[in-house]
Amino acid sequence: MTRAIPSASPHRASRPTPLSLLILLLLVPTPAPTRADTGQAGDIDPSALFIGRVDVSVVNVEVFVSDPDGNPVTGLSQEDFLLLKDGEPVEISNFYAAERPSRLEENLRALDVPARQQTGAEAAFLPNDRQLNLVVYVDHANLRPHNRKRVLDDLRGFLTERAGQGDNVMLVGFSNSVQIEQPFTRDPTRILDALDRLGKAATRRQIDDLERRRILARVAEAAQDTVSRNPTSRPIDGIQTAYGSIRSYVLERRSELRLTTKALRDTLRSLAGLPGRKALIYVSDGLPARPGEELYQAMADLFSAGGGTGEPVLDPTLEALRDDQGQLFNELIREANAQQVTFYPVDARGPRGEGRLSSEFGNQAGGPAGNVALAAVAEAGFQEPLIAMAVATGGRSILNTFAFESALGQTGRAFDSFYSLGFTLLEGGDGAFHTLDVVVRHPDYKVRHRTGFQDKPEIERVADRTLSSLFLEATDNPLGIGLSFGNPAKKKGNYELPILIRIPFRELTLIPQGDQQQGRLQIFLAVRDEEGRVSSLHQQPYPLSLTRAQAQQAKDQDIGYSAQLAVRPGTATVAVGVWDELSGVKAFVQERVLVGNRRLDGGNRRRGTRP
Repeated sequence: MTRAIPSASPHRASRPTPLSLLILLLLVPTPAPTRADTGQAGDIDPSALFIGRVDVSVVNVEVFVSDPDGNPVTGLSQEDFLLLKDGEPVEISNFYAAERPSRLEENLRALDVPARQQTGAEAAFLPNDRQLNLVVYVDHANLRPHNRKRVLDDLRGFLTERAGQGDNVMLVGFSNSVQIEQPFTRDPTRILDALDRLGKAATRRQIDDLERRRILARVAEAAQDTVSRNPTSRPIDGIQTAYGSIRSYVLERRSELRLTTKALRDTLRSLAGLPGRKALIYVSDGLPARPGEELYQAMADLFSAGGGTGEPVLDPTLEALRDDQGQLFNELIREANAQQVTFYPVDARGPRGEGRLSSEFGNQAGGPAGNVALAAVAEAGFQEPLIAMAVATGGRSILNTFAFESALGQTGRAFDSFYSLGFTLLEGGDGAFHTLDVVVRHPDYKVRHRTGFQDKPEIERVADRTLSSLFLEATDNPLGIGLSFGNPAKKKGNYELPILIRIPFRELTLIPQGDQQQGRLQIFLAVRDEEGRVSSLHQQPYPLSLTRAQAQQAKDQDIGYSAQLAVRPGTATVAVGVWDELSGVKAFVQERVLVGNRRLDGGNRRRGTRP
């Protein structure tokens, strides 16, 4: 799936750009001299060269409080809450109580012009951390077309209402790759057009239904041969045939599930650094917690139906446990909590009932309960991940209903009535997962919140924000970096695209070490092609070492970092992140480049230009 893989190294581009000799020399990092190298008193010890930074970050926990009847509870104060991190109380440094009427008024006041008159590209985020950024993620790979239509129809009114109240809405579809149908906008026309496009994409769950029915027919036939002791087939052959069919199906589903969860994780990472609150409505027909679980059960039932054969029959529980995909969903949940994204999964299949899933299996099932038993097994397996995603991130799942409009309305009211509890982290990114618990000092009230968060190291946060720049096409460039591209060269059906990252020297922070000026950058690169496929993220440390004279000479010039990017023909989006480790300043830029259809103008493209 991933083909656009950057391969980068800090060397000169094959076609030099007009930089000074000094700056070209800077392209090759020079090791920092040690005290023994310089022999000068007063030199800084190399171990102290890169100063350990203590960055204070704030973790915000959204808490939804309800009374015994399920109604939102308002009017609580900070003193009504106890916040626990890893079981230990932490001081609540930030507290905010949101109530629906006041929040809507606040949103509308914050808009420069009426929300319904704003276009998507020009609509700025509300200038506070209470802005709601709402992502609708439609998983075409795990949907049936008629189920998707019902949900999309009911989303139309819900999303236009949310946009009219000041929320930012983004619409995403997933099939083989993630496709952003509409970046964040408050324009209802754009939202409705994106919903129309999402409704036309091909779905794949109905293909999976056909495959499961085919396998069940094969298992039933093998079981019948075993029971009747077909003279052309030994009983054990029937069991092996049935089992082999199921295993092939399960392995394929596991592979598809890895792609599904990876795409969701990438989408979550793309929201890194986005100001405000983040919620994701995930629309699917459920995800299999244990692929093929109901097929193992069907095989056990069918081969036992004849009774008295004495042949070995598998244990469906053990087989299902072996294929449990809980780790994939745990990784997904941790990423959501790391990016402070709340899941609101929607099961598009509607109300549960013995006919909903049993109809998918035809009349092949054996055992005392037949298709009803298979329906119960599959029902639990497909909803289990959705429930886990909602509970662990503090969201709410919409299950077993066709009244999506009403359920979405209840979700919207929850968006606007909540408490935000914030606490500071001083240790700065230990990489560990930490549990969270919130206690409200009223025994009759119930609370809902995310169950933990991952305290990512700073370098991972910068990597995430680079991907965010790639997906959201968002620029934050305090370092003033620019991108130049050379002429792409065709290679094995794709292209190698030269890129030069130019960084103004005057914006960098260096510290003295003897006669040297030392600095350290981290450079990140990622590419996304026009079909939504994303490269692996490339990370490269870039140490700097200059004499004082060189530093003085370079103060009004740029330093550069060159790389070759492997890209597919068409329009590619290139994202670059640069982190100055000494100052802590980070810059993120992205640019679209047309490759393969025409030459780039003059071998270079000016900063910010789009094809």
